[in-house]
Amino acid sequence: MARKFVLPLLLIGLFAWQAPARAQGDTKKDDDKKAEEAKKWSGFWQTQHGIYKEYWQLTYNEKDAKWMIQCAYVDKKDMWAGKYIGGEPKLENGILTFTREWFQKPPGNYEDSVKITASLVGDNLQYHMKTNNVNHTYVLTKMSAPPVIGPQITDLVGVWKSGYFGLEEVIVIKPAGASALAVQATWLQGVLTKGVMVPTVGQWNPANGELKYQQVYAVSPNKSWHNGSLMTAHLLPSGHLRVHWQHLPAGGSGHRDFTLVPGTGIAKIKPPPFNPNDPTNPPPPPPPAGTADPAAFIGSFSGDNDGFKEVWTITKDDAGQWAVKGGYLKGDDEAGGFTGRNVVFNDGKLTFALEFTKQPAGTTWVNGAMFTVVPGPNNSITVTWQVAGSSGTRTLMKGR
Repeated sequence: MARKFVLPLLLIGLFAWQAPARAQGDTKKDDDKKAEEAKKWSGFWQTQHGIYKEYWQLTYNEKDAKWMIQCAYVDKKDMWAGKYIGGEPKLENGILTFTREWFQKPPGNYEDSVKITASLVGDNLQYHMKTNNVNHTYVLTKMSAPPVIGPQITDLVGVWKSGYFGLEEVIVIKPAGASALAVQATWLQGVLTKGVMVPTVGQWNPANGELKYQQVYAVSPNKSWHNGSLMTAHLLPSGHLRVHWQHLPAGGSGHRDFTLVPGTGIAKIKPPPFNPNDPTNPPPPPPPAGTADPAAFIGSFSGDNDGFKEVWTITKDDAGQWAVKGGYLKGDDEAGGFTGRNVVFNDGKLTFALEFTKQPAGTTWVNGAMFTVVPGPNNSITVTWQVAGSSGTRTLMKGR
């Protein structure tokens, strides 16, 4: 434990009495100098450390004049291998010192509380440390953008399959926004559909790479299975999707692993960091955005559907919340209706799960079908539905 020294009050008063008053201009110059130095050090840095990539993030808090140092070791698959923070960081006379304090050690022989000394050498950062009685020196280069570490939201997109209680379980995951994913699950026995989950939208947590959603059955695959389980999915280093279930009312829990169906995922392509001094490495293009005008979706739309007149009303309120309501008419009589659950507008498309308020008599339509809506020609909308391995498309014209 570090020893603490306390100056006698008399000496403190003496030093205060002897300290000369400083001009306000001198103080401002010192502050400007510190800010300029902090700017050079702050940011993301990277180097190769044995079999791992090592990343540093240096952050300076002007309010309390303290540094925060966060570091990571990353393997060849860009997955976390180790994490540490800089203990007691101090920057004096152009030298940064701290101790390496692990809170997740990578595999191998890595000592605790190793002292690290760093300095700027040109545009690079060079640091020294001594481990296992051997001196080591590493050179880090500054990054123009934060590193991409761990599973990304697009890694979970695709069709995933697993076996469960003699059934083939199929989970389909699609993008549904910047931090959300649409999830649909079915259970099959051969070509027969034995169970269907109501499509839902789960929330992605980039801090831990987990997707959370609730599993509610439109058709239960097994009467003994609990409905409404909390599901947590994350990607394993092996590339499998592990889905953990927890029965909130009953208290049971467990997990199963899924394999991605080849060709159904989204490839993760990482361009090299943008270097403004390299004319052969231009800045990355902005992500593609949906070209559809949101106004094209708003209003009433109608069409024929299996002998019924189908009428939709799509609205968007001042807070940006979308809503979809629909009805089915047989002649002039109301035969049924529905609302849209988890309505999301993203990338020029409107998606939602259909929930009947009244299912038309004599139909075999499945509650919970996932709908995707895009603008069509002549003020129409094109509607695509998918449920239990089946899908279809129809067109609705503007107006009733």
